[in-house]
Amino acid sequence: MKITEKNHVTELLFSVALLCVFLITGVLVIMTGANVYRNTVRNSDRNYHLQTSLSYITEKIRQNDSGGVSLGETDDGVPALLLSSQYQDTAYITYIYACDREMRELFVRQGLPADSSDGTALLQINSLEFEKTDEGLLQITVSDTEGNTFSTLIHPSAEPDANASQTETAEEGGGL
Repeated sequence: MKITEKNHVTELLFSVALLCVFLITGVLVIMTGANVYRNTVRNSDRNYHLQTSLSYITEKIRQNDSGGVSLGETDDGVPALLLSSQYQDTAYITYIYACDREMRELFVRQGLPADSSDGTALLQINSLEFEKTDEGLLQITVSDTEGNTFSTLIHPSAEPDANASQTETAEEGGGL
C-alpha cells in the first residue's frame, strides 16, 4: 500500500506542478497581449491626431485653392494658414493655427479682428508649422505632445494673381 500512496502523491504533485506551469504561462500570455493592445491603442491615437490634422488642412487648402491660400498670422501674432473665400459678395478668412496645444480654426469676415483665443479647437496637437518652399510648395508640419512629427507637402494649384485674371475672364465671357 505504501507504493500506491507514493504513486498517488507523485501524480498529485505532478498534476499541481503542471497546473501551476499552465497558470503562469496563461498569465504571461495575457500580460503580453495587454501590453501589445496598449501600444496599439497609443500608436493609433497618435496617428489619428497627426494624420487627421494633416488631412484636414490639406482638404481645406484644396477647397480654397482658387488663389485664396496664404501664410500669415492672427491679430495677436500666432502664425496661421489663411484661406480666403467669398460668400454672397462678402470676403471671409479662415485661420488655421495652433494655440494652447490644440489645432484651431477661426472663420471671420475680412477686416474684423482675428484673435487666436476665439478659434474653435479641432484636435490636440503640440505644434503646427507652415512654410513656403523655394519650389512653391507649402510644407505643413505637425507634432504631438510625445515629440512625434508628421509633415506633408502640398502644391497650391492657383496663385492669387493668376486666379484673379482667370475669374475676371470667366465672368466677362459668361454674361447673357
